[in-house]
Amino acid sequence: MPSLFGKKVKVIHHIDHLHPVMKLAIKTLLDSYLPDIVRGYGFRYANSKWGEPIFIPYGYLDGEYKDTLEAFEKIIAEINERKNDEFSKFKEWYPNSQFFEIYRFIQYSIPGTEEGYTPGIAVNPLMSYNYFKEGLEEVKNELQGEVIVANPALSSFTDFKFYDPIIIRKDEIIESYIWLNKYFHENYDKDKMYDEILGRRYMNIIFNFLEQFSKDKRVNQIKGGDILLIPMFIWPKNKVFGEDKIIDAWKNSILFKNAMYHEIEALPAILSNSYIDNLISEHFTKFSKIILISDKKLPQLGKCSECPSTLGNLKLSREGNFSKIFI
Repeated sequence: MPSLFGKKVKVIHHIDHLHPVMKLAIKTLLDSYLPDIVRGYGFRYANSKWGEPIFIPYGYLDGEYKDTLEAFEKIIAEINERKNDEFSKFKEWYPNSQFFEIYRFIQYSIPGTEEGYTPGIAVNPLMSYNYFKEGLEEVKNELQGEVIVANPALSSFTDFKFYDPIIIRKDEIIESYIWLNKYFHENYDKDKMYDEILGRRYMNIIFNFLEQFSKDKRVNQIKGGDILLIPMFIWPKNKVFGEDKIIDAWKNSILFKNAMYHEIEALPAILSNSYIDNLISEHFTKFSKIILISDKKLPQLGKCSECPSTLGNLKLSREGNFSKIFI
């Protein structure tokens, strides 16, 4: 029984040797951290540059649990014992970012211990991230007066007011991911283990954080202003959906038909070109300028198959590699 983190702890070499309820909790958390949704708010989960600073050996999770919520509380307690010291490593790696106590859970093993290796779970904290750095740099001199952002993708690092088409679909998003995760585990997981109670609980924790973080900047409707700023994620062709309902979009996608379930995301069905087209059609007369910025380079408007079709009806003033300005 080796000493880890200054404490004697039993080494458990496989997740199957944990109490079944803890195993169920871990397998559920591995699939419930909503990476695409946090991206839609200008966040991502920090990637470790060396090792995994916040690591919990399975031995610390040994014991009996009445349900997955109790097992989850144990996992969080173990994270809290480690986070203060180990957050400093993430801050060293990403000195210009803020970090938050929302986590991505991964399975991880430390090699070279007394037992040969020590398996467990690691967690990566949520961090603010600017997906639109180049686009914002191109248009920074244009962002004068009252700016309304068409979605929350800039909300983690700017003070602009924004409309939020994601939060209004919170229940649909959660239930869609519950459906997808259960479908995957029932059909492809030998253990058939996914707990919708804990999955729903953790996704609600994430959404509650996102909803509260920028609540003072969120507007319930787009009334008008000087600039309508539209951050646009460029999706791979296999994530461009024609349907509005998330589950319908997924079922009809190539990804679903090819069983590429871990590539399936809800955000492309929400922040779609159809959403932008409807937004522009409804609100373009309320603003002096409409500015589109993208997370990837865009061709010129006349050759831009990725661009929403309604942009062709507007008067183009200027375009860069990551932006287009209309008046």
